[in-house]
Amino acid sequence: MSTELVIELPDELADRLAEEPDISAFLTDCIRKDMTDERILRKLRQAGFALSPAHLKRAGRVVNAALEQITPKLGALVAGPEAGMPDEPAFTPGRSAFVLDTPALLAFAGGDEDVAARIVVASDRRLTVVIPAGCLASAYRQIPQEGWWVLDLLAALRPTQVTALTADCSAALGLWLRSVPAVDLAQAAMEAARAITPIMTDRRELLGEVLPKDWPIIDL
Repeated sequence: MSTELVIELPDELADRLAEEPDISAFLTDCIRKDMTDERILRKLRQAGFALSPAHLKRAGRVVNAALEQITPKLGALVAGPEAGMPDEPAFTPGRSAFVLDTPALLAFAGGDEDVAARIVVASDRRLTVVIPAGCLASAYRQIPQEGWWVLDLLAALRPTQVTALTADCSAALGLWLRSVPAVDLAQAAMEAARAITPIMTDRRELLGEVLPKDWPIIDL
């Protein structure tokens, strides 16, 4: 099934795109670093990024480079048809879209298309996706080392921001740990409360111990 998209581009990029019948060939020139390992492309596709191995011979920070050099509205196309596109992007720099709890990071590493799609939409809307450092460390612990590169990619994407555990928040975190069983979950809840933003997780009931019962949760 074909999909028609209307994409507004800067004039010089629009002219070039008009001359290029294959969008993946156009994206090839937007990727900065060489890639020779076909397995990387396969894993990227499994992580939710619809990339063509016939044309994307060069890659690095795939989504970053494409979004920076083309347009935020092309983000959904890079991420594949499942991503969708916002009707009216709200350009609000500095605001958070949601917090990724450890289960959401593991889902992304396992190829969950919904998580990838939501990150792309957040990027289109100029929103930040918060990754608590405790959750990122927990995700690294739970997946084989050969799969760490997916988390590396996620942490390096333009919309994501890894938030550290600092001395200033240690006391508050300690109090939260009296009610939840793990540091990563406590930090996820704390970051959500700090930014007043939803959490993507599968631990809704546990979060109810420290956050209001009606706190917005994006269930996996």
